[in-house]
Amino acid sequence: MNKFIIIFTLILNSFVFGQVKDTIIDGKKIVIYSSIEKEAVFSKGNAEFQRLIAENFRIKKIRANSLITCEIKFIVERDGKLSNITATGENESFNKEAIIAVTKIKEKWIPATINGQAVRERFKIPLTINFE
Repeated sequence: MNKFIIIFTLILNSFVFGQVKDTIIDGKKIVIYSSIEKEAVFSKGNAEFQRLIAENFRIKKIRANSLITCEIKFIVERDGKLSNITATGENESFNKEAIIAVTKIKEKWIPATINGQAVRERFKIPLTINFE
């Protein structure tokens, strides 16, 4: 009997962890997937997206004299537009310029998909500049 309970518990746990998670935010049902079929990609390639960030970056606006880093986060929406663009790091002027550099890029992304349907995907891009 104990073996049956242990096996049943293990099988039940595998089903629980393999499910899609529903979350309610502001009265709206938000579906969060643990994995996607095809990741979002910038329409001209992710390397071009990084190049455009560097091109749009206004270095003169940053107050620093050492190595600084930040992490840019955003969501690629189902229509290919970016939303919720944020940057976190120790240097506030660097964070602001990172957000501005991403916001200036107007080309759309090709959204992520699950079962052929476009879905939202969160992206994180680390950014480092050495001012020494």
